[in-house]
Amino acid sequence: MLTRARLAEIVELLSHRRLRNQKAVGGLSRERGDSILGGALAIEILADTLGAEEILVSGEGVREGLVYSWTSMKLPTVANVRRAAVLSLAERFSTWNASAAERRSQISLDLLNSLEKHARPIVRTGLQEAATLLDIGGSVDFFDRYEHAATMVMDTELGGFHHKEIAMISAIIANADDEDLRASRYKPLLNESEDDVVEQAAVVLRLADEIQQRLPDTAPVRVSCRVDRREVRIGANGLAGWSLPGVESRFERVFERRLIVKS
Repeated sequence: MLTRARLAEIVELLSHRRLRNQKAVGGLSRERGDSILGGALAIEILADTLGAEEILVSGEGVREGLVYSWTSMKLPTVANVRRAAVLSLAERFSTWNASAAERRSQISLDLLNSLEKHARPIVRTGLQEAATLLDIGGSVDFFDRYEHAATMVMDTELGGFHHKEIAMISAIIANADDEDLRASRYKPLLNESEDDVVEQAAVVLRLADEIQQRLPDTAPVRVSCRVDRREVRIGANGLAGWSLPGVESRFERVFERRLIVKS
């Protein structure tokens, strides 16, 4: 995702450089040096004409589109592309368990719906995919799986997701384990204004993960969440005990309510 303001900065940067110096710009291939400024100006004029504040930049191009057209007359939906990309990443790792990932994702969304009914789509999607992909980090180290999973997400191109969405997924996973990590570490994709929503989603992910690990593998997931002014009561069928002071105290700080979890 490229904002109109950022596009103007890029045009300004490139227009004041000679061609040979343009080729030295980080991230700009030599083959694009002679056409990048003209292309950027064309997009800037188009954005001005349409009044667009953001430009969604595709990670694929004409060649990929041609290949897709050979495999089917009908292109897949964005939702299908996203799901295929997430599963393609997850299934590379033996530590990933589809059933556990689905349960964790369901619990996460159920809790978010009760705690933050008006969560933005990018946060909701970020939490769902963070819950799905968390266990891939265990292929490196189970005890640091949050950190490793967050890094893997950022280092992988997930088809159907724009860069800010990928950063949101990674930030939620990382913050679930490291409460000192801020969304602004992912600048310019995320900024200080998103610190709170990332932390809320991260706490939900950590809570859902802890609950998921304590549920019987064969039991259907039934999680209830009752939110009052002073406390949040969560009930889960078959929950094998609960005593996680660190999670409870962080939840209380972030959501300003006491957490009670019972079977």
